[in-house]
Amino acid sequence: MLKIDKVQTRIGVLIVVISLISFVVSGAYDYSSMRSNMLDELNQKADGLVERLSESLITPLWNVDQAAINRILLSEMNDKRIKAILVTEDNGNNVFAGKIRNETWNIINFKNWPIGKFVKRKAEISIMNQPIGAVEIFLSPKFIDDELYQSLLNSLLRTMLLVILINLALFVTMRRILISPITKLSQTARQISLDKNYSSRVKIECKGEMKSLINNFNNMLQQIEE
Repeated sequence: MLKIDKVQTRIGVLIVVISLISFVVSGAYDYSSMRSNMLDELNQKADGLVERLSESLITPLWNVDQAAINRILLSEMNDKRIKAILVTEDNGNNVFAGKIRNETWNIINFKNWPIGKFVKRKAEISIMNQPIGAVEIFLSPKFIDDELYQSLLNSLLRTMLLVILINLALFVTMRRILISPITKLSQTARQISLDKNYSSRVKIECKGEMKSLINNFNNMLQQIEE
């Protein structure tokens, strides 16, 4: 019985190991593929955003309407991936208006230029082909890693749940078609060795190779008895 349980345990461990290896391999591939796709999407977002802002900011920048510019910037920064949007004057160095997120990711007025790894875009703001300023945007990729981590965690939880269900099904199946018949066979053989009653027979319903084993055992007892 102990050896049978050991076999069942080894099969269960093997299933866990194979499942975890499969998860690691597929997870690494999925992580790389998903991160690449999400970075492409972020770059496309940056391209579209800077182009839209370079057009929508023409009138308020020409009219030196800082309030209107701030409204436009705030409306765009509803997207949490945007770290900062800065509007510079024609020399490109002086910030005329800008919004930036602080350490707690709240939106505040521009104080310092963003430092770190960002997807950056800059576009000229011009009227009648004459530059009047520029808009520069900074998009943070940090949410990509957060989203990927959560996705991989959910995938791991689903994998572990599947492994548990497989092991449970394996346990029930092996108990019914393998362990119970062998246990009954072992008990009968032990009892016969004690009381020398060769008229005993193993009576259990089973199929396949296990049925052949039980029948052969009972035939052997019959021959010994005769």
